[in-house]
Amino acid sequence: LKFAAMSLLRVERGLMARLLWVLCLALPICPSLAQPTVPGSGKLGEKHVFGKYFRQGFDNDDNSLWIWRPNGVVGQMPAVLYYHPGGFSGGKPEKVAGQKMDAWTTFGFAYISIGYRLTPYRYYYNSTDDGQTTQKLEEFVEVSEQGMLSLNTNGKTMADFEVYSGRQDLITKCMYDAVQSLEYIIANAVALGVDPQRLIFQTGSAGTGISNYLTYGYQPKAKLAFHTKALIFASAQLVYPVEGLMQKAWEIIADHMELGNNTPLDSIFDPSACKQEMCNVACPGFESKPTAWEYDACNSTWNQARYVDFCSTNGFKTKTISDAISHGAYIPANWPKDTWEYHENMKKLWYHDLNIAAYPQGADYVFVANPLNGSSQQDLPHMSVFAQSYATVCKKAGCRYTVYYTNYEGMKGSSVPQVESEKETMPLTWNYESNFAWRETFSDVQDVHVASLQEQILFGCMSVAWVCDLSTFTFGSHTAPTMTDPPESSSTVISHSASYSALFSVHAGALAFALLHSRLSL
Repeated sequence: LKFAAMSLLRVERGLMARLLWVLCLALPICPSLAQPTVPGSGKLGEKHVFGKYFRQGFDNDDNSLWIWRPNGVVGQMPAVLYYHPGGFSGGKPEKVAGQKMDAWTTFGFAYISIGYRLTPYRYYYNSTDDGQTTQKLEEFVEVSEQGMLSLNTNGKTMADFEVYSGRQDLITKCMYDAVQSLEYIIANAVALGVDPQRLIFQTGSAGTGISNYLTYGYQPKAKLAFHTKALIFASAQLVYPVEGLMQKAWEIIADHMELGNNTPLDSIFDPSACKQEMCNVACPGFESKPTAWEYDACNSTWNQARYVDFCSTNGFKTKTISDAISHGAYIPANWPKDTWEYHENMKKLWYHDLNIAAYPQGADYVFVANPLNGSSQQDLPHMSVFAQSYATVCKKAGCRYTVYYTNYEGMKGSSVPQVESEKETMPLTWNYESNFAWRETFSDVQDVHVASLQEQILFGCMSVAWVCDLSTFTFGSHTAPTMTDPPESSSTVISHSASYSALFSVHAGALAFALLHSRLSL
């Protein structure tokens, strides 16, 4: 009865979300969805180019950053770093100030929006090695045993990369660029007016993978050059891959399911999502909304075997998490022998649960809010269980955390407190966990929506020991920044800044994330 009731609720939520989505795109009845961002000052950020790469026929924006600073403030200030979502294959840095940038800078923070190379595309750089300037294809990115990244110097390029399973094998260049951008910020901290010891990473989806790597993977090797005061995530991811899922992601999901490894796959995703969750969407014919892949990111042998067993005749409906874990697992026995070392080292970029456990002091505070709990393409990569998993990892590792997550089908019974996101047409009930009593200690949290921009700012202020008065800034009606990747089946371009959060505001009460005004007792 319990599973039947939860299943009906899931279906009802999914149908309602899709109905609202279709209606709001087709008819002028949802102005908040039609308006992709909450209007801000429109101030253009100050552009800085940190890297050497560019796409032919395009600009260097994917190797640039944009910064906004508080008016009239001198000296070095804490900074919010935003690595955009987009599945590592889409999205772009924000260049013009919306309400998010205006709010953060009003409360004394610098705000930095940062680009990075995307996995589908070929990038080039200008080389003068032979005394003449020539364009060369981007180098292959090597991964060391410690997870450090370097450029191959023997002529190997990204065109030589052979994926094991899917497109998220290719995130090495995304992570490399993130390191380059952070090193640029550190090296130019005085000129930029940024204090590298007071950094906040605020983002969602793929951006959380980058922020986790910098905080827990790269920071321990950076010799105290910077410090993360807070991670502020919405629709967060913890391990990879989250498309063409392999054993690590499935193990984390199973750990929080009442049936564990025996959980049926059809309680987690539906037929429309099978290719994305079990196969490689970079293979021809497997992506609902085709991307112009300029590299071959398809291991057809791995992909076809999974397709036949799980998707071609909806075989996943008779299989469990245990079957998904064992099929095409990311283990040495399945790797080409000459790539064992490389694939083993890739785990440093993928398995952030282990990185957190190894360096829990990487961030002073962690905030995660994941509302998605359905079975569509969009849900599983951003599933609420991943927010819950941050709490599980931090409990063991000892990091300070606040997480919000919704109920999902098959989850283990829980007695954690629940919070209603009120004052919305369709309120959402969140499960709430915090090992430093975030909501209980800082009373202003009660006055703002869960995971709203207001809560995000309050959390950021708390992390740097500031008291912020939210009444000094006028927030718009929808203040939850969007942190998910657009559904691949959607033909509509969705802003990563706000439109999806507006959907969740209508559909569920609040999707975004924001941290509250905090009165600190220090």
